[in-house]
Amino acid sequence: YGITVDKLIDLFPNYIFSIMGGEPFKFYENRLNEIVGREIDCREIYGATEETIAIQMGEDEGLTPMLDVNFYEFIPVRRPSERLLINEVEKNEEYIILLTNYNGLYSYNIEDVIEFISIDPPLIKFKRRLNTMNLASEKLTIDQLDYSIKQADIKQNGKVKDYIICGTFDPKPRYILLIEFISNFHPKDYKKYLEEFNSNLMKISSIYEDLITQQKAIHPPIMWILENNSFRDFQLQQLQAGKPAGQTKFPRISINQEILDDFEEKVIKIIEI
Repeated sequence: YGITVDKLIDLFPNYIFSIMGGEPFKFYENRLNEIVGREIDCREIYGATEETIAIQMGEDEGLTPMLDVNFYEFIPVRRPSERLLINEVEKNEEYIILLTNYNGLYSYNIEDVIEFISIDPPLIKFKRRLNTMNLASEKLTIDQLDYSIKQADIKQNGKVKDYIICGTFDPKPRYILLIEFISNFHPKDYKKYLEEFNSNLMKISSIYEDLITQQKAIHPPIMWILENNSFRDFQLQQLQAGKPAGQTKFPRISINQEILDDFEEKVIKIIEI
């Protein structure tokens, strides 16, 4: 209607609450508050195409499994031959969820890994997809990669809008960090940012450090700086290609080389260490 506003509260002055799902909210919290123009109260929903799995009932961390509509079984990540019920799980342990529900799913593996942060009452948090980044047995998780990016943001005064880490073997095994920064919040030195990211990964994982510094099995990462709205355009292209709106999420980690092709034209600078 021809209205231009700087912040969302200029358009919706009573906006105080949001429900979020699809990604761990902490990564987007600061960005959302900037867009809104003030801090707002948020609750998370943990859902999948198959079913809503858990919801955040209060301000405290943790999601409550929806035990009244789903039947859950849990496979311990460290003991994959076992299959446990809700009363058999342990706190601070990681589990793969199996889902049975009224929609006709029977012991369906949604390939998500969760952790119980409380047993009574049962509270979970999403940890990662079952897959990890694994080029040479380093097995880095989304949590570890996400932490390394956040630390690079803090140290180098950058603000990441979105990213994908793509593993490639061509011509050398390495990570390619496809990253889009918020306008006017690019780090001053892209190379130092990439070095910080890589240094954090080596601190987190001694295996990764050894593979890079000693065995040379993995080469140092490369960073592709993407132009503004690259990820938004990627999702729009998927919609235009006929993909359902709920299935246009991009992966945080991938070894699918087609992703590099999808974003190649959006690259404004390539950074190497």
